[in-house]
Amino acid sequence: MNRGNGQVAFLNSDGRPLFEALGRYLEAQYHKGSVLVLCTNEERVAELDSGLWTFDAESFVPHGTQGDGDPNEQSVWISIGEPGDSRSRLILVDDAMPKDWQHYEKYAYLFDARDPEARDRARARWREWSDQGKQLAYWNFDGNEWSLMRQS
Repeated sequence: MNRGNGQVAFLNSDGRPLFEALGRYLEAQYHKGSVLVLCTNEERVAELDSGLWTFDAESFVPHGTQGDGDPNEQSVWISIGEPGDSRSRLILVDDAMPKDWQHYEKYAYLFDARDPEARDRARARWREWSDQGKQLAYWNFDGNEWSLMRQS
């Protein structure tokens, strides 16, 4: 298993609510392995949790948070901390960072480039991880689909 060395997908919501962009991304991802959405504060956890229930009336993304019981029973876990179970995918929100990259096989960094602070943090992470030799990909969300814009 190639944990800790995978490509980081930078996911730009491009002005759309993060929960909407996250919902569309997770529709395709949660079937491929369990996902941790790591946030920096409980307010963002609550926003994403609520938004994933309502972002699309035709869609369902199973997920849970701390108040929903055992993380092992959830395909997608949204939290400010790592639950200690074996998640294969990691999505970082608001510049949250894992304790150890080696616990995950796939990584994504979700941000809104129209928010100047979020854009600046994402640019700094891109430079930092590029300097570390990580493979990077930049994806843009158009409200419906994700499009690959750049890879390095």
